[in-house]
Amino acid sequence: MTPLVRRAWLSVAGGVVIEQLITSLPGPDVPVTLGHPWDWCIHAGMYAGLSFLIVRAATISGWRRLHLLWVGLGLSAWGALDEVHQLFIPGRDASASDWAFDTMGIVAGLLLGSWLMASRMAKWLR
Repeated sequence: MTPLVRRAWLSVAGGVVIEQLITSLPGPDVPVTLGHPWDWCIHAGMYAGLSFLIVRAATISGWRRLHLLWVGLGLSAWGALDEVHQLFIPGRDASASDWAFDTMGIVAGLLLGSWLMASRMAKWLR
């Protein structure tokens, strides 16, 4: 594994850790409480960022684009599990709408990441 590939996957791991830390905060400890639709934008944005990091790492690693479909399905399942996980955290709840916005963010991140990694910006994103 080259240093570039290692750094790309370490950034994915960092994104996962940050996502889990944020979603594991008890309700009273969440620094900003925004209602809908802002909450949904945060869900979509967080998962879009994570899926973009995965596209970047996968592209640098030489994965075929078909594999990104499986990545998207896996991330959507991860989002569903994360919603269930929040049922056990005081002051937090789970909802299908949050999961739907997680999934929309995943699709957006995969599409944007694929487009950017195939463009001239790919050199800058490495």
